[in-house]
Amino acid sequence: MRRRLPVVICALVLSGCSGVMDSIKSTFEERPTAAIQEVRFADFDLSSMTLDFLVEVTNPYTFDLPVVGLEYALRTNEQPLLDGSSDLDESIPSQGVKTLSLPLRVDLPGLLDTVTGLRPGQVIPYDAELGLNVDVPGAGPMGLPLTRSGQLPIPAPPEVSIATIDWESMSLTEVRGTLTLEVTNPNEFAFTLKSFDYELSLAGHSVVQGEVARSKWLSAGHKGQIPVPVSFYPGDAGAALLGMLGGTQVDYVLAGNLDIETPYGMIKAPFDRSGRAAQTR
Repeated sequence: MRRRLPVVICALVLSGCSGVMDSIKSTFEERPTAAIQEVRFADFDLSSMTLDFLVEVTNPYTFDLPVVGLEYALRTNEQPLLDGSSDLDESIPSQGVKTLSLPLRVDLPGLLDTVTGLRPGQVIPYDAELGLNVDVPGAGPMGLPLTRSGQLPIPAPPEVSIATIDWESMSLTEVRGTLTLEVTNPNEFAFTLKSFDYELSLAGHSVVQGEVARSKWLSAGHKGQIPVPVSFYPGDAGAALLGMLGGTQVDYVLAGNLDIETPYGMIKAPFDRSGRAAQTR
């Protein structure tokens, strides 16, 4: 009887080892999963934007799952737009789900320099390949591949000019009239002009500054006109300025900033234009 005891113990040990191994094998038969839920545009201006990939990660394990890195590559028509890698310090809870924000910053002037045929105002297709790297305790590193296709705008600033100036009254104490501004949208996407600020110089004299809250929708490649009432005191220029405003045309300089709502977010676009404007009384 005593002689059989080591055999029984060995069998029990082997049985236990087999059970542990089966448990480990069962644990790692399931893999974590990741899926891109949404791509948002952030920090959008004329020089850069951020593509924020919202990725939902599911952890099937009974322990927390560390997320340690991201590899990415963006292409347009087989041409590279952006590639690289970044470290991450995230953790997916045990048998849980978590949405990660993975922002990728895009340098727009850099794209114009490197991508053949790219010009401001275009909307281009992109294909994104992401690799989310997780570190599975007891099994080692694992990559979760992700793909996404979409569109990327390369915004061009709107063109602003003065079409006409209609003077209602002119005296040494006050000049009143209406500027008709012409705004052109050179982009392949529509936008809504929400507001703008401006500074106007006429015949070499700075005459008025102002802010205008005016909603104007412009489709892609089209232009529209916006009336802007103005009034100012002729100041030291006095009669000399009034004489120049009494002609059929006047030299102007117009500068300021436009607040534009696009399908990709708000943009503040500066403008600075000089020229000659027709004027009537």
